[in-house]
Amino acid sequence: MPAIDHRWLGSIRLFCDLPAEDRHRLEMQCRWRRCARGEQIFNRDDGDHDVYFIVQGSARIVNFSDGGREVAYESYRQGDFFGELVALTGESSATSAIAVAGLDAVQRIRPAFDAFSHALEPAQRDRLDRLWAQRHGL
Repeated sequence: MPAIDHRWLGSIRLFCDLPAEDRHRLEMQCRWRRCARGEQIFNRDDGDHDVYFIVQGSARIVNFSDGGREVAYESYRQGDFFGELVALTGESSATSAIAVAGLDAVQRIRPAFDAFSHALEPAQRDRLDRLWAQRHGL
């Protein structure tokens, strides 16, 4: 698996304005995650509280009916991120995520995301707040 490159993190909307040294510091607290098409990224029953930043590929947030039918809620592509709601609230996810196309993502574990979000410059924190509010209809 390739090493994380801070230039790739620059393709994430949230990080595009961060100086390279800040992206490098961030990458040191992340895990690289590669998923094949159709692979489950996380399951709602996993207790996953991580945030995923998509460097390449796409993902879909889904749930399954009692009969096993997939119900799609949101789709995300390169430059997007997901999982921030459970990372910020600490609550369990009510959904699952699957890779739609081959996915390369940076996975940020929750304690590191908490520290990261508090250490953001005001402009980046405002951007995170706006993206979060926009995504959740606030």
